[in-house]
Amino acid sequence: MLCYFLEYYGLCFAVAVLWGASETYLQTNTGSLVGLVFPNKVEAFSVFRVIFACGVVTTIVLNIALQSLPGWVFLSVVIVIQLLTIGISTQIMDLKAETLALNVPKDEKEQLINSSVDP
Repeated sequence: MLCYFLEYYGLCFAVAVLWGASETYLQTNTGSLVGLVFPNKVEAFSVFRVIFACGVVTTIVLNIALQSLPGWVFLSVVIVIQLLTIGISTQIMDLKAETLALNVPKDEKEQLINSSVDP
């Protein structure tokens, strides 16, 4: 936005290219992570897209609601929401790992431990 007002249009295009490349990288890695965490579950991709859409709508609504305030307020709110989301998702992943560890029979646990020790 600052590049536009200062009329540095070349920098606007450079920022757009970098933003697009980083978004592509993020979407590719997130899609592959969903595939690894939820194998053979096509529904997981749909849930991911719905959550992504909810995030976009939330961001747009926040932008409209906080439009009269300085820009740093909006960015601060977005950063706080991102930190909360990361904390919640990390706890969910830890809970999933603990649940899977509880559901694995003792014989399979020993096999997994022995197979990870033996080269």
